[in-house]
Amino acid sequence: MCASGQVDGVLTETAKVHAAAWKEMFDTFLKARAGEGDEPFVAFDALVDYDTYVDGKPRSDGTRSFLESRHIDLPEGSPDYPPDAETVNGLGNAKNELVLAKIKDNGVEAYAGSVRYVMAVRAVKGVSLRLHDLVRTRGAQSWTSLGWIAALGVF
Repeated sequence: MCASGQVDGVLTETAKVHAAAWKEMFDTFLKARAGEGDEPFVAFDALVDYDTYVDGKPRSDGTRSFLESRHIDLPEGSPDYPPDAETVNGLGNAKNELVLAKIKDNGVEAYAGSVRYVMAVRAVKGVSLRLHDLVRTRGAQSWTSLGWIAALGVF
């Protein structure tokens, strides 16, 4: 028997990391945009804007949703566009790069109850457990670099 589960937001407390990355990415973009024209800079609100426009959505949908709230229309671009491309996917990839850097630099906390669950499942004979990186942060490497998650042996 095999059990599986998600790492991001289920095993790990990453909402704060994601909110900070969205804020940094959008604020950088909005400041540059304000400097180019007559628009005033209005910062991305890591609570209200995050909850309203990006939380729980695929990256490109969250990017597009927030941009629409500010009446900003950018080309879609393709999912492999670089983080400096001024497109929906480029901005989303910039946010993803920031999340990975924040996790690498600062780590991320685990939900204690989720770790207890993982340990209990691993203790059951005949059951294997694999966790998945469903947010597509370029693979399990970013997670296994965190010592405590690698020690769980679930990737």
